[in-house]
Amino acid sequence: MGEIEGHSLYHELRDALAGEACALCALTQRGLRRYLDALAHEGVGDERLRAEIRAARGFCAAHGQMLRAARDALGAAILQRDVLESLRRDLSGVQPQLGSLEGRLRRAMRRSSPAMLRPPRPCTACEQLADIEGAYLSGLLGGIGTGTLLDALGESAGLCVPHLRAALQRAPDVQTFERLRAAQLLVWQRLAGELDEFIRKQDYRFTIEPIGPEADSWVRAIALISGRPGLAAHVEPER
Repeated sequence: MGEIEGHSLYHELRDALAGEACALCALTQRGLRRYLDALAHEGVGDERLRAEIRAARGFCAAHGQMLRAARDALGAAILQRDVLESLRRDLSGVQPQLGSLEGRLRRAMRRSSPAMLRPPRPCTACEQLADIEGAYLSGLLGGIGTGTLLDALGESAGLCVPHLRAALQRAPDVQTFERLRAAQLLVWQRLAGELDEFIRKQDYRFTIEPIGPEADSWVRAIALISGRPGLAAHVEPER
């Protein structure tokens, strides 16, 4: 993305890197939540968008739960009523999966089988997620490449493994790749030290010692290794 300092994306990334979790997870989840909130509140009036949701037969499990969290019962009800009507039509046309020649001929003629219940297009929130993640990944790599976000990344909680993998794959040059790797290794070194300290203090000989910032190191380690549900699965896979 080149020089991004002064761009709103830069400030969003700076703020998120000061948080206690993977900045890309936090920003992507926030962006997706805003999308679903707007969809539930205002999107019901957009017929094109409603047609896309009908074609996707609603949302995947993770993003369906996020729509529920938007707490707009009327908007959600209207969207789900649309989807339900499409599913009713699908199910009405489904034919049994008979193994006989007659069954195969009937399916061929009517082109209707249980596979018809699979949505013709992906979950619209998953598609939006890919766009949001891509924008923040590009912004982060641009900031690392120019050095404007390098120190912030090194001092941050680091990237979760799924987002780290995606960032390494998209690194535009060797310098950016090496800077990203060095910053993440520094983060992991700090976290490993906190985990060691937490584990040591679980020994009965040291339980009298007060617990410090390492108290939640194991929680942060889980989040950093696994990523957040509903996000990591949509990161660009390895090639």
